[in-house]
Amino acid sequence: MNTLRILPPLKLLEASKMLSTRIKKYSLFLFLFLAICWSNAGQLPAQGNPMFRTSAVRAVIVGISDYQNISDLDYADRDAEALAAYLRSSAGGEVPDSNIRLLLNEEATQMQLAMALDWLQEESQPGDRAYIYFSGHGDVEKKTARQRGFLLTYDAPNTTYMAGGAFPILFLQDIIGVLSSEKDVEVILMADACRAGKLAGNSIGGNHVTAEKLAESYANEIKILSCQQDELSQEGERWGGGRGVFSYHLIEGLIGLADASGDSEVDLREIRNYLESQVGQETAGNQFPLVVGDLGHALAKVNNESLARLKEEKSELVMKEAVAMKNRGGSRPDPDTLIWQQYLAFNEAVKDKHLLYPEGGAAYTIYQKIAGETILRPYRDEMKRKLAVALHDEAQQAINAYLSTPQEELLKRWSHDDRYTYYPQYLGVAADLLGKDHFMYEDLRTRQLYFEGLELRLKGEQEKKKTLFQEALAKQQAVIGQDSSAAYAFNELGLLYRRLGEEKMATAYLDEAHENSPTWVLPMANLVGNYAELGKLEEAREMAKEALALDSSFTLIYHNLAYTYEIEENWEKAIEYYKKGVSFNPEYAPSYYNIGLAYYHRDELAETEKYFLEYAEKLADTDASIWSDLGYIASVQEKWDNAEQYFKKALTVNPDYELTYLNLGEFYLNNNRLAEAEEAYGTYVEKRPDRDVGHYMLAATLARMGRKEAALKELELAVKQGFDDAEKLDQDKHFESLRGNRTFKKLLQDLKSEK
Repeated sequence: MNTLRILPPLKLLEASKMLSTRIKKYSLFLFLFLAICWSNAGQLPAQGNPMFRTSAVRAVIVGISDYQNISDLDYADRDAEALAAYLRSSAGGEVPDSNIRLLLNEEATQMQLAMALDWLQEESQPGDRAYIYFSGHGDVEKKTARQRGFLLTYDAPNTTYMAGGAFPILFLQDIIGVLSSEKDVEVILMADACRAGKLAGNSIGGNHVTAEKLAESYANEIKILSCQQDELSQEGERWGGGRGVFSYHLIEGLIGLADASGDSEVDLREIRNYLESQVGQETAGNQFPLVVGDLGHALAKVNNESLARLKEEKSELVMKEAVAMKNRGGSRPDPDTLIWQQYLAFNEAVKDKHLLYPEGGAAYTIYQKIAGETILRPYRDEMKRKLAVALHDEAQQAINAYLSTPQEELLKRWSHDDRYTYYPQYLGVAADLLGKDHFMYEDLRTRQLYFEGLELRLKGEQEKKKTLFQEALAKQQAVIGQDSSAAYAFNELGLLYRRLGEEKMATAYLDEAHENSPTWVLPMANLVGNYAELGKLEEAREMAKEALALDSSFTLIYHNLAYTYEIEENWEKAIEYYKKGVSFNPEYAPSYYNIGLAYYHRDELAETEKYFLEYAEKLADTDASIWSDLGYIASVQEKWDNAEQYFKKALTVNPDYELTYLNLGEFYLNNNRLAEAEEAYGTYVEKRPDRDVGHYMLAATLARMGRKEAALKELELAVKQGFDDAEKLDQDKHFESLRGNRTFKKLLQDLKSEK
């Protein structure tokens, strides 16, 4: 009797935001230098040479050459360091380190940038000057009225920017508006974000769309952008030994080379003319910077000594000074106090990523204990921001891995990693730390909902509870209610509807995920499986072809493509694609099971056993069903010793898995171990009294043992539970001892009559 448990042949495995509350209202005329870089420092008011005024000057400077997930640049970080050095120098006004936030490479995550801009907004006062400078990639995936573009921070994913890790220009617009219009601060934005590279939006000119959005006026800010909307920014060793041409000439112009009038001031018109001349000439007319704002506005006061040195040395010494000067923190609390020791412990805990759990010694636990101490009042906001950044970045890394290296991330999800319990809490605490008025608050809450939904789905798969899938649906629906372009949430909804057996709904949501993130292969791989389930095999194969053009090494695509051939019982083709998939990712367990299943249908049971064993080993003793299946396959091959070992292994892994008892009973019956067969079948009947097969096989065993009355009772129960195969009963040799029994004859005749 074939009682092989056939798993669903396809194990489909899945592979920023609308601002809710506007930023606090302040007014600031912010010179926003967007060349993408910033600096980490303290909070003391600016001293030294204030250029034109006695108010404070602050700067957020970001430079990213080394990206985590997307193509690198060469000198963006050096451009940022050079601007920070200029501002610290006498030529730049001697801005103290404590008034500069410099973020380079891995320091420049989305949350670090958000916290630096938050610091800039909180600390700036009417009449102050604020610089924002960004040097790195800018992009947009899809041209829509709502997509304003993104500054790609260090942890930006290689697709699906709305999932986080990229800084929306919409956020930047609001920050500038607050500073300029409501806090009466000078704002200067400098940006060098039109770099060449392999990005998600290349097919639609995403970097140029971003440049266009940056060029739009938000408030009264001044903008100095590296190039026009249809140009690319250039960098190379010829400028300062390795710089961007825009940044190189921008700083030299501000030092004084742009002072065409000789009045010892550089205004916006002069810097525009100087940059157009120098950059345009040195790039053979391929790059012309763009300046927006009051052309008569003074940007810099010329320091004659600095200008003379520049003319003599062409800024080499100034640039070396820039690179040498590192971000220095402000003053510290009294090191002799216990509070100071706790402060140090807090910083160590953040560094070690001991954030929430275990609670003893966790950064959040320490923060709650000491944040209210008077001596730490000047550092409270710094601590809060640092902890919020760390909490956010841990969760964001999981999303980035899901988007850019889905195979590795999926393996963690399928293994029920405890981190998915922590991530929602991380994001919730980060949101609480920042408060409802913070511009990142709703974004954090939305991603918290996503991870809460993900945790529910993973738990639902583990416990096989559809109610958990329904709860997860509500979470993901809330996510897309907040962010209608959240591809990662649409993909999750597709998976949930698939778990609930609603293939058409699943396909609709996966289509939406693909529409919102056309270069993300995971929804495409999932669509291949969904189309197959709906019988749309050609559409499934076309989608697989499109997905493989983007990523020819993604195992899930091959797995689901193989399933389209499995449906047609083209076992040779199915095996070919399943094997191709695991050649790229040998840890992808479901394909091994399906390969074994294909060989089973080809009656190649030795190969079935081989691949079922591979599957079992990948699951690390977490699935009793595969060991039960192996016991059955070994029994069919009459490998009795192997079969018994497999069945016992299944019971060790999960003694409550009822099919093991059914298969084990058959093994004992075939080997004439009738008492053990009775025990195994009896256990199965106790667990599943509603199944006819258990009563039938127990009746057969009892008949073999000569216990006729007990056998007839179980046979009657089998009929009551739906057994109606008169031909099978008539030919079953297990019931030879009952052939002459009047009750047996009547039961058999009744079954034949019903037929």
